[in-house]
Parts: sequence; C-alpha cells; structure tokens
Amino acid sequence: MVECYRREPLDLRCGTGSMLSLMGTFLGSPQGIVSARGLRMSARESFLAAVSLVRGAARAMPRFFKAMLWALPALVLRCSSYRFVMVYGRRIGPLAMQVDYFLKKRALGGYGGYAGIRPIILEKHRRVSNPPLLRIWSRHVSVITKGLAYELMNPLRIFPFLCIDMTAASRGLVGKACEYQEIANQWGDRPPIFMLPQELLAEGHRTLRAMGVPEGAWFVPVHSRDGRSYWPSEAETTAYRDSDISSYSLAVDAIIARGGWCIRMGEKGTKPLVGRPGVVNYPDTLYKSDWMDLYLCNQARFFLGNTSGLKLVSTISGVPCALANIAPYECIYGFLPSDISIPKLLHLDDGRMPRFAEIFESDLANRSRFEKPPMLSDNTPEQIRDLAIEMLDVLEGKAQRTAEDEARQDSFRRLLVPRHYSYGARSRIGTSFLREYADLL
Repeated sequence: MVECYRREPLDLRCGTGSMLSLMGTFLGSPQGIVSARGLRMSARESFLAAVSLVRGAARAMPRFFKAMLWALPALVLRCSSYRFVMVYGRRIGPLAMQVDYFLKKRALGGYGGYAGIRPIILEKHRRVSNPPLLRIWSRHVSVITKGLAYELMNPLRIFPFLCIDMTAASRGLVGKACEYQEIANQWGDRPPIFMLPQELLAEGHRTLRAMGVPEGAWFVPVHSRDGRSYWPSEAETTAYRDSDISSYSLAVDAIIARGGWCIRMGEKGTKPLVGRPGVVNYPDTLYKSDWMDLYLCNQARFFLGNTSGLKLVSTISGVPCALANIAPYECIYGFLPSDISIPKLLHLDDGRMPRFAEIFESDLANRSRFEKPPMLSDNTPEQIRDLAIEMLDVLEGKAQRTAEDEARQDSFRRLLVPRHYSYGARSRIGTSFLREYADLL
C-alpha cells in the first residue's frame, strides 16, 4: 500500500491502478506515478495518475486522431466566448508586448471583434521567461500553466477557430509593418493597462532602498544585449544586435551628474558597469529576481538600452526608452512617441557607409538580410551620452531643437515605407546623431 499525507487511500482493488500505470508508461508518461504493484492509491495519487495518463495520451496520439477525439469539445467551445490567446512566453519581450497588444486591441471599442472574448492563455510554467509578468497579466486574462486543466485544454489549440494568434503582433512579418505600432498609436495618451500590484510596488521600494538607492532618488535601468540573452543556437543570426556595456559609461556619468542613479540590468554573470557612486550592478546581487526586473523597468525615469526585449516592459508601462545600437534599420524606432533611438552604423564590403536612403530602398534595412548581416559598428560612447542627455532634456523640458533638426527628423521618417517594421512610428531619432550624419540623409 502506498499512502500520502496520512489520508484515507482510495480503494482500487479492481486493478485500475495497475492499468493506469501500464497505460501511462506505454503512452510516454514522464514518470512512474502509479505503482503497478500497488492496488490501492490515495486520492492525490489518483489525480496525478490521471494527469499523467492524459499527458501521455496527448503526446502519443497522431494529430489526425487527436483532432477526431477533440472535435466535439472544440465545437462546443466554439459556441462559447472562450478563446485561446496564443503568445510566445519564452521571451520577456514577446510576453510583454503580445498580451498588451491583445488587451489594448480589445479595449479600443472591440476593434477586431475581440470585445466579447473571454481569453485563456495556456503556457507551460517551466517555459515562461518571467512568471511574475504572466501572473500580472492573469488579472486581465485567464492563465493556465499546469495541472489537469492544462492537459485537457492544450489539445484544443490545434483548432484554428478557437485561437487568436498574437505572436505576429510583436514579431511582425518580413515585409510588413509591426502590428503593435498601430495599436500603440491608437492608444495614445491613455494610461497603460500594465500596472504593478501595490504589494509588489511596496516590496520593490524597500528593495531599492536596500540596494543603496536613496529615498526619493530617481533611477535609469541600463541594459545592453549580450550573449547571455539568447540561446547558443541563435548566436550566428542574432549576435549583430549585441553591444558592449562599457560604451554606455559616458551616458551613465551624464545621468549621475543630473542627480540620477543607474541600475545595470541583465542576466547573472553579465559584464558589469565600472563601479562608482550612483551605479548598482544589479544582476549579481542577492536582489536579482524576475519580479524586481519588472519593478525597475516599470518605475524608471526612462530606460537606457538597445534592442533587447527587456525594454518592452518599460514600453507597456508607458516609460520612455532611449535606445542605442539599433539594428536592423527597419526596426529603428521605439514604439512610444517619447522614445529616442540611434542605429548602429552600417558599412558595405568596400568600407563605404551608404546613405540612409540607399539602406531603406534596398534589403540592407531588412531583418531577413541580417541573417547574414553586413558589417556594423557600434555607437560611440559620445553618441550614447548625447542620446541620454537629449532624453533628460526632454523630460525636464529643456530640449533645444531647431527647424533644421525637425527637417532632418522628417527626412529620415519618410524613408520608411509600409514594408518596414517601424513604419508608422511617432518616436524620434537622436538629434545629435542626425546632425553628425546629416550628409547621409
């Protein structure tokens, strides 16, 4: 007899326990939940056995037979308002943007027919890049990550009429503008949907004090995408988006000189900023956590970074982003009107720097071209410093922009057409950057 928690076991002398064990093993059950020798199981063991059996059956069953088995439940569910919202939860950027896109699209007067939808997100807990982020989203959508409910509902996602695919909303399609940009434009100045719960805000405030940031001080998360932010198999096709955090040092100095603090973001083991007063190298502290990542991006004065998905937590929070080292060029703009960005510099095989129009009129600007990227050079520390200073000036109402500066902004924006990812964006390119490279316009 196998007993758990001293509860009265469920009598299964009819052999059901053995049958579940053998079937679970045959169908690919990941672990021996039910003992073939034990003819009596506790209620808890019976539940786990059922979960194991359903999981094994789902894995072993060919798609055609799975569709036949689940066709009737799928038709019943189609008559309801429940739908599965398909998101990519393994990366924090898509998880932030795709759910935000759905919620804003639904809130904008039922745009796209989503007004009456009762959404469900199915995502394996162990595959979620930031579980606290998904828990916050669960205040707006039903989230199922494990258990019998997950195993029973997961096969229903093979039916397209039950699914609303949000994965293209952030990723976009090659040769098409990003759908999230359109929703961001329509949302305008409305308050963000994504808001941290009060208990997390209070705990984040206490943690910030423990990290050494004084009471009342403002701060800027600083992040530079590096090799620790993606899987090794992606290195060949995505490493061109990386940059060295040391090139942000002059910008960090400028922020500190204006009274701010800089929080180095990233994964454990990432290269730190040079230690000095006003800098916290957060990744290797005991305060590093998924929920604190959210707090820092949500409560920042602005986010200083590059192409990493982490910046999108600030975007859905309504926090402006100053973004350096952007590549490819078609992704140059941030999503919020308050964002400012500057691209990496592109060099042709002969060493020449092409004009911006030449880049956007060819495939040099496209993501597909960057599977084998051309030669790129990172922004200089001075360029990133000027970017940070411009953002600070804007936030403090001190920005000095001339008519010539605005003309350069308009000239650059007109280079983008509907096939470019950032088409329709209302943010800006760094003023100093366009002054420096006015001859490329």
